[in-house]
Amino acid sequence: MKLKRSVYGLLFAFIAMLVIVCSFLYKQTIDYKWENRELILQNDSLKSVVIELMRKIDTTRTAAFTPSVPRIKNAH
Repeated sequence: MKLKRSVYGLLFAFIAMLVIVCSFLYKQTIDYKWENRELILQNDSLKSVVIELMRKIDTTRTAAFTPSVPRIKNAH
């Protein structure tokens, strides 16, 4: 009977420790995001600029390979 109590005690202590560690890490994540929100916003803006530039490059390449005037085939 005492063995069951000690196992349940250890299990409870382990779960409590996990909850405490997870809450500490969650608070650190929130603090990091709050302190670095300007850098995060700049990074998001740069990512959107890169995406837009890649789209322009793709459309430019597509336009370069697609002739604007269709070729006329000879009827011979």
